[in-house]
Amino acid sequence: MATILVVDDDEKTRLDLENFLNSKNYSIISAINGKQAINFLKKATKLPDLILLDAVMAELDGYSACKIIRKEISQSVPIVFLIMGDGKSFAAGLSAGGNGFLVKPFDYAKLEETLKKLILPSNGIKKMKF
Repeated sequence: MATILVVDDDEKTRLDLENFLNSKNYSIISAINGKQAINFLKKATKLPDLILLDAVMAELDGYSACKIIRKEISQSVPIVFLIMGDGKSFAAGLSAGGNGFLVKPFDYAKLEETLKKLILPSNGIKKMKF
């Protein structure tokens, strides 16, 4: 079973994602901001298979958190940004080290498609090209 770290300061979005991912048999870890996510990842004995990361949060935004993850924790864990949809958000997410993005409000079919492309049950993780 793949593990996904969900990082979003909006409780409704976070809980909706957790419920959906649980229904698809993913194991879920959640954090309310980038700072909490970084603290968890630095202490983790096993990294998640994928990170869903809100771009705009208090404490530590998603772009900054992604840069820290890439520099200090992992170059290989796929990171998908959850963004509001402007061109600056797309570019900022990819330049911070993200592997992709989903535009809020996102549809769950697109989310599931993205997860299937990034998490392969047979041999682990691969990078997604956009």
